Amino acid sequence: MSKKSSVRLSRIVASTAAVAPIAILLAAPGAPEISFPLLPFLKFELWEIPVYFAFYFFGFRTALLTEVVVYAVIQTHPTTILFAPVYNLVAVLATLVGLRLTAGIPKYSKPLGLGVSSALRAAVMVGFNYVFVQLPIPFGFSFPAREVVPLLIPIAIFNVIVTLYSAGLALMVYDVVWKRILLRSQTSIRA
Repeated sequence: MSKKSSVRLSRIVASTAAVAPIAILLAAPGAPEISFPLLPFLKFELWEIPVYFAFYFFGFRTALLTEVVVYAVIQTHPTTILFAPVYNLVAVLATLVGLRLTAGIPKYSKPLGLGVSSALRAAVMVGFNYVFVQLPIPFGFSFPAREVVPLLIPIAIFNVIVTLYSAGLALMVYDVVWKRILLRSQTSIRA
């Protein structure tokens, strides 16, 4: 491994170590959550926000590693469906891929990224849920296909909302932090 690669890897690991604990705390049992009115078993939570902040501030690899760490910890939480953390992992990975696909587009990349990642996450989760909700517990809920189909539109709506508020809030936090860093660096240059 070259020195440059070693430094890059060290930065990714250090950045992940800084962000992942925040996401883990927000994912802990008892953390704030609100049931989605159309499908109360789906929960609006806050733990994805630090993952997307990691994407905006540190990049795709750090966000990916942060999500893997959070996923590993969430796997240890008691849940009624053992496969539930995998649903979260797939949803967040789809969102990160959507954000990454638009990251290189100047000027409009952040709003476009929110739109693309919302659409990609919704599409991936509709397909994922169509397949897995039909599977027996612990992987799904043993629903027959005719009962799964009416759930797909609310699932898509839920995933769009989650992406918009979690990646959107992460983007707002990133903008505030980045402006503060720029302000401090300009102040220290003048001094």
